[in-house]
Amino acid sequence: MIILKLTGAGFVRNRHSLRALKVCGEILSNDQNVVNPFLTTFKEKVRRQLNLVANQIYNADESALYWKKLPEKTLVSSQEKSAHGRKISKERVTFLACCNADGSHKLKMLMIGKAINPRAFKNADIPVEYKSPANAWITTKIFTDWFHQSFIPQTRRHLRSHNLSEKALLIMVNASSHGTVEELTSEDGRITTLLLPPNCTALMQPMDQNAIRLIKLFYRKSLLAHILSNNERCYVGKNS
Repeated sequence: MIILKLTGAGFVRNRHSLRALKVCGEILSNDQNVVNPFLTTFKEKVRRQLNLVANQIYNADESALYWKKLPEKTLVSSQEKSAHGRKISKERVTFLACCNADGSHKLKMLMIGKAINPRAFKNADIPVEYKSPANAWITTKIFTDWFHQSFIPQTRRHLRSHNLSEKALLIMVNASSHGTVEELTSEDGRITTLLLPPNCTALMQPMDQNAIRLIKLFYRKSLLAHILSNNERCYVGKNS
């Protein structure tokens, strides 16, 4: 600490080839020892028990989206000393994304919010399935209903359209809100689930390998484009 004060933090970092990085992710909290046993179980189930191809293997995961949150950084003139803003909105929804291993089938997204009948959805054909529990989080009932009433029908239609056997495996995080494997299996047993071991999401959850991050990124980009286009129309209208 004394050296940093005398010579400057930037000088010390350059001298020792150091750089600052934001600490993120959960990989240090994950258990590497459970990975190989799970992979063995996964291969056994996919190749021998169910005999599946990539088109029949699915993954789903949910995440929170602060849908009114605007960027915390902006570009200003070099003469500006500060950038004034507004209080950050914390209005949140939860979305569930699901697709198969080769990316050929992206299921209709499940969106969970607090409003029972959002005004924006009135007389609109929305591109998502919408549910409204009190806390805007996913529950066991919502997830099991989604599995049987949405995931299974959509998956079977996709497999039939590709002349594949109507068998599928859904890989899920082992969470109490998702239910058990018995609850998440079709009546004929041909569509079932495989739960990831605890404390290994950052190591093996496919949706965490940039899929969910990109959904949020594209949403934020679309939100900003929508705001800018509306402001432009208002400005033109006032001057015309």
